[in-house]
Amino acid sequence: MRKKVLMIIWGALAVLAVFLATAFSQRDRDLSPNGIAYQLKLTGEWLDVNFFVFGAPEKQSRHLELAERRLHEYLRMSSDHLSRPSTTAWGTLSPFGLELMAERSQGEGKVAGLRRHYELELARAEYMAEQLALLDHKFIPNIEMVFQETLHHLRHLREVSATKESRGFIASAKLYNDKAIKVLIRKHLYDEQDRQRYIKLINEYRGWAEDSALSAAQSAKLGLAKKVLNEGLELEWAYDLISEGTP
Repeated sequence: MRKKVLMIIWGALAVLAVFLATAFSQRDRDLSPNGIAYQLKLTGEWLDVNFFVFGAPEKQSRHLELAERRLHEYLRMSSDHLSRPSTTAWGTLSPFGLELMAERSQGEGKVAGLRRHYELELARAEYMAEQLALLDHKFIPNIEMVFQETLHHLRHLREVSATKESRGFIASAKLYNDKAIKVLIRKHLYDEQDRQRYIKLINEYRGWAEDSALSAAQSAKLGLAKKVLNEGLELEWAYDLISEGTP
């Protein structure tokens, strides 16, 4: 009897823990990775997407949402880092300087973790969108959503300083932007309406690329991509030219 009561108590506590973690993840979406309760937030998100979000399209959309959360957490960390005073040669030897160095070292580790989570959520969102579209063509817009969201992320990342960490996030966003458009072109280009829609998407990507400091060679690639897109042929080649012409 006592064993049964203990099992009921532990079961109730487990259910309560799941509820609290999930509620916490929804209430404190802006919780910083520097906070001690951040892992509880991640646990709550995992429980939410796996047990409380029903339907593959809804789960795919939630993975995109979680990727954006990780990106904005990185952008906030980057902003906080830039607002801190830099250490001078003397400062790095002082207790204050050593403290800053330790904080920044820890921050780099947290940023690496954020990027891993960010890329993992993008991978899940892209894969699920691809599988959904193969099952039913009505889900092709889910792949387009991956393209548009990653392009949106690239625009946000343009606003931060060029660092090893920001280049890592840019590489991840470009990877899944590339995967999304090529799935559309290779597997879901059925008629002229599709072609024109994909040309529009690639031109949006070209617009992002042109909003950069470009070398003469990069500008030439973007110019050639524009010409190819105007011809309406070789969409994948046009996209690759833009990627090659992007700093």
